Amino acid sequence: MVLIRALTYHVPPSKEMNVEDALKQLIADSEKFRKLENFSKVEIWTKRAVFPKLIFKTEELPKVSTRIEDVLVDTGIDYAVIPLGKHDPTEVADLLAASLSGTSKIFYNLKAGDLNEDPSGFDLVPMAKLIKRIYEKAGPEACTRFAIAYGGPPETPYFPASMSIRRGISACLRYADSLHDKLLSSNDSSLDEMLLSIFYPVAQDIRLASLDQGFEFIGIDASLSPWMEESAARIIEFLSKASFGGPGTLNSIHKLNVSISNLSKHFSTTGFNEVMLPLAEDNRLKELGSLGSLSAMDLVSMISVSVAGLDMVILPSSVEDRELAELFRDAMVLAFRKGKPIGIRVILADASPYEWVNLGRFPKAPVIPLAKASSGN
Repeated sequence: MVLIRALTYHVPPSKEMNVEDALKQLIADSEKFRKLENFSKVEIWTKRAVFPKLIFKTEELPKVSTRIEDVLVDTGIDYAVIPLGKHDPTEVADLLAASLSGTSKIFYNLKAGDLNEDPSGFDLVPMAKLIKRIYEKAGPEACTRFAIAYGGPPETPYFPASMSIRRGISACLRYADSLHDKLLSSNDSSLDEMLLSIFYPVAQDIRLASLDQGFEFIGIDASLSPWMEESAARIIEFLSKASFGGPGTLNSIHKLNVSISNLSKHFSTTGFNEVMLPLAEDNRLKELGSLGSLSAMDLVSMISVSVAGLDMVILPSSVEDRELAELFRDAMVLAFRKGKPIGIRVILADASPYEWVNLGRFPKAPVIPLAKASSGN
């Protein structure tokens, strides 16, 4: 079954947009945004709002976050993301941890650099310390609502690595099960045709509904993203005829990405538009992680063909700052070579590799190691 994973309103930016101006715009458009539900023939799982870079004093972040969350409740919107732009992580660590602890609907991203900046020279230890501070002050669940953005962040309904650059509507789908069923049916349809049959009717409905309410239709982020039993990894295994991570894995991800990219010939797309591999959101990845078949570095290697090679990955809180910083750097270097933005979302937990931990609003997931132990010779 296909669901609209996120129907998303993008708050329009302005040169000097303060928080109250942005919220006035959100409130003014909220009724029109609500009416979009009436046009949809597909169930909407979540409604979201993406903010542009807002103007406020850094020390006001907890207050700003609470204010925005109050408006979300009033307008019936489930989640929002606040892009923080470039900041010294040491200056925002405690404020960000407090903001995450004091809210449940707000996501954040902090920009490490632009795509034209070679990350090999970045000092990423402060970013590693920031992740640890979030974990220490707000817990593992808070880590799920924060991303390090390298490049972009793009205009996408996927959180947390997103930022608004214009007023309009975007959406993304939960469609892994539907695609898997089509693959199993063994008909003569190509992968391109299967994806188009899933997306085109929904994209047209959202486009027409958006235009009817006076919104620009920004587009669909057609990324293949899992949700627990709706596994992206199982689709990759079906295509490669091998266990995930084995020979053929990268080629299967590449094939999926090519077909996803081809959807832009038929309707407007926005955002990442690639296979996503968030460990804690894919039951097959969780299974492999718990068995010792996946490490963080294994998932980083997927960035060469997948936008989210380091997403919702749970590591032991005992990881050293330097190791965490170098993990981030390896992910960014691959994105730099690829020329596409990424979001990095790492969760810390007081547990050892292969132990299962609670993540609040997410089901349990396994801790994985940074790298597999060397077998030696």
